[in-house]
Amino acid sequence: MYAGTGNLSKTTIIEQLIYISRELDGVVSQLLRYMPEEGGLPSQEVLDKLYRQDVAITKDKIDQAVSRLLEFIASGRMGLIDSKEFYISIAMGLRRITDYIEAVIHRLLLAKKKLGSDLEIPELSNRLREMIRMLEEAIFETSSIIRAFSTISRGNTEILKSMESKVDRIKEIEQDADETYRDLMEKLLDFFPDNYIAYTVYREIIDKLEDALDEAERIAIDLKILALTSAY
Repeated sequence: MYAGTGNLSKTTIIEQLIYISRELDGVVSQLLRYMPEEGGLPSQEVLDKLYRQDVAITKDKIDQAVSRLLEFIASGRMGLIDSKEFYISIAMGLRRITDYIEAVIHRLLLAKKKLGSDLEIPELSNRLREMIRMLEEAIFETSSIIRAFSTISRGNTEILKSMESKVDRIKEIEQDADETYRDLMEKLLDFFPDNYIAYTVYREIIDKLEDALDEAERIAIDLKILALTSAY
């Protein structure tokens, strides 16, 4: 083994994870910007462009980056990479969040096209916006953790504490999102007591946002484990 090869492998992987998380953060932030603050959904034209162009391009970039990362790990350097299972788990988790966001935007587009403005309930739209904001913050913190992890070294407890505080913040966000999710699930039955189609579309939007936030928490925990093994 060449001196420093293991560190080089780790650096290459982390660079890919930073790139993936940055791309993901960008598309979620874009969705949040389009969500009206006064309630309602973005226009059909905006959602269509976001789904068919922006999200499609971002997803393709992330898929390619994840494939490069997995190929790198499996290219014969696998023995040089400590904790490779965690890196794979993080990469696949980020890709799953991308899939969840794509599904959210697709359902929002369906709601705009098929349900009509009469079913754009301000309270519901505002709570959806709040869940998207939570997801944006969770992904931002995740990206920040990955960047901090790229600088951590043996005995560097200061960076470790900073990362742990960010992981704790993601856990808090996920707990807040759980409360919002449960509240919305109950209110959906009041919003759409006789409209199963509307109930189903909005239920899927809420479910996918919750899945994405759960995934962000799992990624944060994996990163914390990697940080602990690197610092001690």
